[in-house]
Order: sequence, then C-alpha cells, then structure tokens
Amino acid sequence: MKKKFYGAGYDGMSPAVSVAHKGELDIYSPFDEADETPQIIDVEFTEKEKWRMTPVRVLIAVLSVLLLAAIVFAMRDKLPMPKNETVSTMSSIMDARVVKLREWVNGSQHKLPESTKLWATAFVDDYNVPQVDGVGRLFYTVINADDHQLYTMKNKNLAIESLDNLELIELCGRLRGAGNTESGSIVYKVGDDKHLAAYTYIPEYKWLILLDGIKE
Repeated sequence: MKKKFYGAGYDGMSPAVSVAHKGELDIYSPFDEADETPQIIDVEFTEKEKWRMTPVRVLIAVLSVLLLAAIVFAMRDKLPMPKNETVSTMSSIMDARVVKLREWVNGSQHKLPESTKLWATAFVDDYNVPQVDGVGRLFYTVINADDHQLYTMKNKNLAIESLDNLELIELCGRLRGAGNTESGSIVYKVGDDKHLAAYTYIPEYKWLILLDGIKE
C-alpha cells in the first residue's frame, strides 16, 4: 500500500497543520514583538499629585516650627540660662563671695547651720556689689532650702521672710534632693519684674544663695 505524505502545499494536510495555515491557531513568533506599541506612563498625573502635595508639606513644616517655638516660649524661664557675659560676671562675683563666706565660718567658733541668722546677715549685708550691665542694682539673698526662710536686706536692715516664689521653691526642692554643691543661673518673676540671679547651693549649710537683679 502506497504511503500518503502530508505537508505544506499538499491538499491532504493533517488537521493541526491545516488549522495553522488558516490562521485559526495563535502561534507566537519573535517578530510579533516588533509590532507592539510602547507602554505610556502617565507622567502628567504624577506631576499633578506632586504639586498637590507641596502646599500640604509646607503647611506641616510651618506648623512644626510654630509648635517648637511655642514650647520654647512656654519653657523659657525653666531652661538653663546661656553663659553670656552678664551671667558669667555675676557668677564670678558670687563665687568670690562664697569663698569669703567659707573663710568667715571656718575661722569662727560660730558654725553653720546653727548660726544661720548670724552668717546670713553677714552674707547679705553688702552694699559694694559691682554694677553689671544688663541688670539693675544687685543684691544678695539667702534661702534656707529646708524651711524656706528667706534672708535679705531691706532699708539697711535684715529682713526675714517666708519664701513664696514657686520657681525658687521648685529650685530649692531639686537642689536639696540632689544634695550636691551646684552653681547656675535662673530667671524668675516677681510681680511684673523679671529677675536674673546667679545662684549657688551649699548642701552642708542647706543654703541657696542668690546674687539677684532685675533684668533691664
């Protein structure tokens, strides 16, 4: 029996080949890629979104700066004073006065804290404090950090009062709790006046001593 061949160009094609030649079968060819149109990215939409977000970002940045400024303003009197020339000069005067106080106490039979009134009077009774730019007339104050008694000079006489300034009371509590010798500066308010003070805490005397003046 004679064999019958099937192939392209013959009428008697196999069913699969016949379908392919009629275009009914989707056969992949590498040349098909050349006919594909390029993919278009919607750049215009992305740019619009970017421009829409810019005002929001600017608003967030401005609000963040305002919030930080508000926090600093609210806490300004509780922050440590910068070591500017006025504070440095006042601190130097205070340091020299503390050295003198220790010399007085160590060279006397009257010791602190038993003789608090005696030495507080000697400490605050000084009308030769140098003038410092940036503050009014300077004066010394002694505060007992335990009982909050305050010693200062008024009308050339020793005045003993109860401390009622909350900022100084808070400072006394913090320094007493730490129990260490510490020097620094503070701004606090008395009525409408802002006071600038250099201070030293002496734990063995339980004293917070201030060199104080009204800010100009």
